[in-house]
Amino acid sequence: MAQQSVSTQHWLSASEMADGLGLAETTPGPLIMVTQFVGYLAAFRASAPFTPLTAGILGALLTTWVTFAPCFLWVFALAPWIERLERAQMLKGALALVTSAIVGVIANLSAWFGRLLAPGHEHAR
Repeated sequence: MAQQSVSTQHWLSASEMADGLGLAETTPGPLIMVTQFVGYLAAFRASAPFTPLTAGILGALLTTWVTFAPCFLWVFALAPWIERLERAQMLKGALALVTSAIVGVIANLSAWFGRLLAPGHEHAR
């Protein structure tokens, strides 16, 4: 989301995205806070036909909905099988791979922010 909102869509600057991630890490629900922040700023800056404030609020609400709804659907859909899944050996291996992928995503994001926020870069504040 950070790379798309900053480098591709140009909704935020790299420093604004870093501000959003910093805000999210100081409060509960980091993913929700970052998506709301990005949704608000993107809609605020491209607000037609609404006022910027109205568009920003609608953008934040929409990003909250599309972030939360799928999570709840997965929880309700998988709830009856959770105990059975805890004993599945193949699933343990798959979850180890997912954990490795998450570490890679975090490393990629760190390198991307390090490059963009470096002094002298055009997107740095």
